[in-house]
This record gives sequence, structure tokens and C-alpha cells, in this order.
Amino acid sequence: MDLNLPHICMAEVYPNMVKVTTSGFDAPMGGGARGEITGFSSDSRKRMLEMINMLEFRRVIFVTLTYPAVFPEDGKQVKEHLRRFRARVEKKYGKLRIVWRMEYQKRGAPHFHLIILDGPFICRWWLSKAWVMSNDTKSWKNFLFGSNIKGIAQKGDSQKVINYVCKYAGKVEEHVRSDENEWCGRFWGKWNIEKPAPNRYQFDPGEAVRVVAGIVSARGSDKAWQPGNVLACSVFGGSVGSGDFGRLVGDSLEAFGASRVERKLDS
Repeated sequence: MDLNLPHICMAEVYPNMVKVTTSGFDAPMGGGARGEITGFSSDSRKRMLEMINMLEFRRVIFVTLTYPAVFPEDGKQVKEHLRRFRARVEKKYGKLRIVWRMEYQKRGAPHFHLIILDGPFICRWWLSKAWVMSNDTKSWKNFLFGSNIKGIAQKGDSQKVINYVCKYAGKVEEHVRSDENEWCGRFWGKWNIEKPAPNRYQFDPGEAVRVVAGIVSARGSDKAWQPGNVLACSVFGGSVGSGDFGRLVGDSLEAFGASRVERKLDS
């Protein structure tokens, strides 16, 4: 299938994701001022998963932080507890790369999921003590059950990363506070992580369908790209963090005759 159009397609290739866009089409609008944050939307989920797929890492540690039966009602206080916990982690282990996600449980209590990229071994008892000292509960029960390390995914088990993110940290908000006007701030964020510069390729849109179809096929998935417009899509790989998907995409694009666009330093 050829698309005889006078536009140029651009592919941005990250370790585990490729974004294909072109000028002259009505691509989904992004950027600009966003409204007040009231929950973890599908757009927020997509942005978080894209950011994780942009990164390369060898292993991850999954951490969950919860409150006891009595928990703070003030969103600012909850975020202050998270800030204190981060300060303790960085004082002990340095500036680790961490993605965090806040979620409200059915009982109304907030809790946090942390995805630590390439972090060191973290003692379970130290983690519990750091969280209790950060959240002001002074609860022995919260010390025992308020934190958990879910597991470590090595490079060979990297598919566990995206499975966990989608199931726990990446699900769209199910439970929200009853007071919708109460401030809670952002529902996810990152610590000590910078967006990497992608490898960029440009090619004629007449090859766009074959290029993207080849990428999806190489991924070993029958799922379509997101969104449906082949000229404004993002495709995720199947091995998060390893970087193998991005290298495969780059080789495929060059085989299709795509020309490499040299990176430009941000001003």
C-alpha cells in the first residue's frame, strides 16, 4: 500500500517505543495548559507508560507504601509525607531513578507505588522504618505492614516490568475521594529521571504503513498501534528496559531506506 503524499514522516525511536508522526495531518493535539487534576486519566496513564518505555534499565524494584486505618485527609499532607520519604531514600541511597504513582484505595486511603530503576538492594526493615518516620503515624502495625517490596525483575524477566506497571501502577483510577474539591495534586511523577533524546529517522509516507506494520510484527504482537492513524502513532515494544526493541526498530527503518536525522542539542 503506497500513500502518494507530499509529506515527510518522522520516527522517534526510544529503547522500547517508537513514535511515528507526519506533517500535514491532524495529529492528536498535545501540550498547552491542562485543567485541574482530578484523577489518573487514560491520558495520564499513556504519558506515564510512554515515559517508562523511553528509558533503558537492567532491573527494577517495586515498592508499595500504604497508611494504617487512620490516614491523613489533607492531600498536601500526603504529598509532604512522600517528600519526606524521598529525602530519606536519597540521603541513604543517593539520587535513585524512581517513578511514583498515587492511588486511592477503596477505603479512601491514599497509597503509593514506586518503581525503582537500577536501584541497589534495599533492606525491607529500613524501608518500613523510613516510611513510618515520614508519615507521622508512629504505628507499629504500619511498620510491619505499611510497606512492601514486590520483587525484582532482571533483564531476562523484563516483561514483568510492563505487566506490573499496567496491572498496579498503570490502571486508570477506580476509587476517588468523596470530596472532589479537595486538592490532591499529581497522581504520578518521576524522580531524578530525564527524558532521553531519541534517535530520529525521516522517510517518505508511502512507506509508512509497511514500516509500522513491520515494527508491530517484529514486536510479536497482534495489537494495533495507538492511536489508529498510522501517521500519528506510538508503538510499544515487548521487552521493557532492555533497549533491544529500539535497536531492532532502528535497523528496520534503515533497511526501509529511512535517513537518520542528527540529534540537535536543546537550546
